[in-house]
Amino acid sequence: MLRHLALVRHRAPLALIPEDFDGQSLEHRLTARGLDLRQLLGLSVALAESLARLHAGGLLHRDIRPGKILFHPAHGPRFIELDRGVRLHRESERVRALDPLEGDLRYCAPEQIGRIDAPVSDAADLYSLGATLFHLASGQGPFDAADPAVLAHSLWTVEAPLLSELNAEIPRQYARIGRKLLHKNPAERYASAIGLTRDLRRCRDEYAATGGISDFPLGERDVSPLFRLSERLYGRSEQCAQLKSALGQSREG
Repeated sequence: MLRHLALVRHRAPLALIPEDFDGQSLEHRLTARGLDLRQLLGLSVALAESLARLHAGGLLHRDIRPGKILFHPAHGPRFIELDRGVRLHRESERVRALDPLEGDLRYCAPEQIGRIDAPVSDAADLYSLGATLFHLASGQGPFDAADPAVLAHSLWTVEAPLLSELNAEIPRQYARIGRKLLHKNPAERYASAIGLTRDLRRCRDEYAATGGISDFPLGERDVSPLFRLSERLYGRSEQCAQLKSALGQSREG
């Protein structure tokens, strides 16, 4: 995240003074074919590490996309413009869905626009990072449509293509990581940016050492640092049946 050095009053309003990062928007690094694999792996690790630090600081970005990331070759990436960010804890998980006109649908998680019944949590940031990495690797977003309604429909009904099928230079293991990040169900994504970072580091290091990436189980050391109560009831089938029966009787009465 871009560091801010001071909070000052400029005439009436307050103003934040950011560090002189001198980076370029990641949007300018997008190409029709995607980045070179070595560059892609290094940048993927740096982005995952930055997101892990952001979440460790208790912040949920909610609008991750290439235009909201600055990159400097010597200093790596920085997330900017956290105007839609919220505090990351249990109480903030039920944050409101985004108005489709507020952000870029190509990078929004399905739960962010109310397409699935799931809380907006750090899993939404992981999805958006996955969509960003997909674009960096392939030169296109996972879902591209001129009609916002078609695009929104694709977010929760169409499975994202496998990156290795769009770009033959992308190793299948990296493509599997991308597909995991873009899963419709937040519970099927990585549990944390820390777990994602570990898998991406392994991909980067194996490629640097051998020129290839092995097929290893994803998320072996992936544990969320946040305690969350389940959104579902387990082991309460009898009680649920009683409630449904009582509800049916009240409707009949």
